[in-house]
This record gives sequence, structure tokens and C-alpha cells, in this order.
Amino acid sequence: MSVLSYSCFGPGVPLWARDVVKSVCDQAGLPWPDRLSWRLCPQDATSHGKTRTTLAPVRVTITIFAGRSEADARHCLLHELAHYLEEGSGEMRRTRVAAGFSEIRAGSRRDPHNIAFFTRAVSLFAQYGTYPLAEAIGREVITYPTYRHDLAAGLRAAGLAEHTEAVWSAQVARAAAAREPDEILVAAHLIVPRRETAGWSCSDCGARISALVAKQSRAAASLGLPPPRHQLVRRARAFPEPGS
Repeated sequence: MSVLSYSCFGPGVPLWARDVVKSVCDQAGLPWPDRLSWRLCPQDATSHGKTRTTLAPVRVTITIFAGRSEADARHCLLHELAHYLEEGSGEMRRTRVAAGFSEIRAGSRRDPHNIAFFTRAVSLFAQYGTYPLAEAIGREVITYPTYRHDLAAGLRAAGLAEHTEAVWSAQVARAAAAREPDEILVAAHLIVPRRETAGWSCSDCGARISALVAKQSRAAASLGLPPPRHQLVRRARAFPEPGS
């Protein structure tokens, strides 16, 4: 195991997140991720993240885009740590070469949200999460509705079979929320991209936009064409927004 230190944490990573990473990895007997990056997105109600593995050398990077709620950012971090643990983060993963990823080039890449992943994830939610387990399960169902059967199987594999009812309750709540009309927060308007520390945003409404949309908007302006448009809507939620 590599020597543990705080060097893997990027600037802005809160102390509680460092403690969570240390506790989870120490309990699993695995080294810390090579890098944990933390980007604040206060304009977002929810958080999201990415776990990436690069080759030559093998490096595992977790990036968290933290929204307004610390509880939701914690849930997101635990989700990404479950990816890190389940996909094999020890010596086997760190000594892989390009041939070890031939299944990706052959078109048979394994879906990362499978039963083994959810077995890890629900165990972390139960041990380290801020949300009650039923709400944490519900949030996974809302984000990944097509994986609800894998989530239920993961709960049973983790010895948490008594919580499987939360999966189906969340699916019912999600279906009911999908039938509610959307609330328009900001009417349709042209996108004028603005560079931010954590990416791009619309200078008119402040909403985060992707780098691709920003590139398309700049290209349209250079050609004298109207830039793309968007509007902000609030969809009915099966669960309240984090922090509300």
C-alpha cells in the first residue's frame, strides 16, 4: 500500500471529505485515489461527480462538482468512492497495461452500475451517509431508474434486504412526479457563454452549460448565426431539493 498523505487532495477539498476518503479506503485496505478534485458549483441544487482511470501510468481521479448542499455532496462522493472500490483500486488495477482494457476496444465494456457496484454503494450510504438510507436509495432510483433491479439486488447482497421496499416506493414517487407539469423558471433566451472556474455558465441566467454548448455558441457568433437557446425549468421532484 502506498504511503498515505493529503497530497492526493486538490485545493478546496473540505476536511470532512478528506476524512470520508481516508475512512473508506482504510476500511477496505486500499490506497487512496491518486487525485480528488473538488469544484464548487453553488448555482446547482445537486452535486455530481466522475471517476476516471487513465493508463501509462494508471491514475484514478475522482472529480466532485459540489452543489449547494453538503449532504448531497457527501452522497455524491460516496457514490464515486463505490466506483473506485468496486472496479478494483488495489495493486491489480494499478499494474494494468493497455491489453487489460481490450474488452473496451472490443465493444463489450462492462456497465459500471451493476449489482456489485450497488452492493458497495448502499453499504457506504448506510455507514457514512448523511441522508437516511431510504432517501439515499430513492435518490439513486431517481438518477438511475433503469438500474433499480440491480439496486434492489445490491441491497440484498449487502445484507440490507429490509430496505428494498424503498426502491419500489421511490420508483412510484418518480413516476408520479414525471406526470406533474414543469415550472418555467427562466423563459427561453439566447446562450451567451461565460467562463467560470468550474467550467462555463450562461451570462444571462447563470446556469451551468457544457463546454460543447459554449463552443457551439461561439462558433455561431463567429459565423453570424443566432446562438443556441435554452430555458430553465423546475421539474416536479419525488424528493425535496437538497438543503430545502
